[in-house]
Amino acid sequence: MFQVAFLRPGETLLVHGGSSGIGTMAIQLGKAIGAKVAVTAGSPDKLEACRALGADILINYREQDFVEELRENTAGGGADVILDVIGAKYLDRNLDALAVNGRLIIIGMQGGTQAELNLGNSWPNAPPRRHRPTRPPPRRKSRHHRRRPRTRLAPPRHRPRHTRHRRALPIEAGSRSRPVIRCSASGTGRCGRRRRRG
Repeated sequence: MFQVAFLRPGETLLVHGGSSGIGTMAIQLGKAIGAKVAVTAGSPDKLEACRALGADILINYREQDFVEELRENTAGGGADVILDVIGAKYLDRNLDALAVNGRLIIIGMQGGTQAELNLGNSWPNAPPRRHRPTRPPPRRKSRHHRRRPRTRLAPPRHRPRHTRHRRALPIEAGSRSRPVIRCSASGTGRCGRRRRRG
């Protein structure tokens, strides 16, 4: 969300599968950076768990259309960043939910790997292109014109990775965030441990 999509404070983040381990972590990081977080989940209990972590917009994808709900709660703007674990099934609708200059990050393929994309749907949301005037043809240089030596610019100084991480993950360094993992398998207590009978 930070190193690829460059999520910034004040932007809207849509997290699909907000009650998953990745989703719960994304909610906390998004709120820590100052973003407005919207989530999708399949039951009211999962949505309430997302609300407890700080989610602002709760969308039940079984009963609601997340594109319409997102635009209604953002005054038609849409999401600036979408974190998607579905893949092909949500590709076209994710593009409809994106705001102008929005960024879509696909980290899962639960809904397939191949999809047909209608580029015409995203055309009205594209920002207008500015007209760039053509450059005049270069002037011919005389044979007696001396060629000036080219000045080489010093390479840009890149910021170290650890400083970028500290700025992008404000609460991860303090260990105040952690993914929420639940077990739903029958006959189990904690994850990976089966209850003893008798």
